[in-house]
Amino acid sequence: KFLRKAFVEWGVNRIYVRPLAINKHAISNAKRFGFVEEGLERQAVCQNGEYFDVLVLSLIGKDFIERWG
Repeated sequence: KFLRKAFVEWGVNRIYVRPLAINKHAISNAKRFGFVEEGLERQAVCQNGEYFDVLVLSLIGKDFIERWG
């Protein structure tokens, strides 16, 4: 519902998410909605002294509308 509102009503062109690369659940959910991998930010986040990679995924409004109507 949010994605439709963003792309159709608000005219947003691109939405991106940046989950930790180890967060497989968040990544699979994003891909299920049509988000595409753009890149990897190596050791971009430090938590408790440990560094983690961040995956960048994006969804373009045109692609969303083509897929979900």
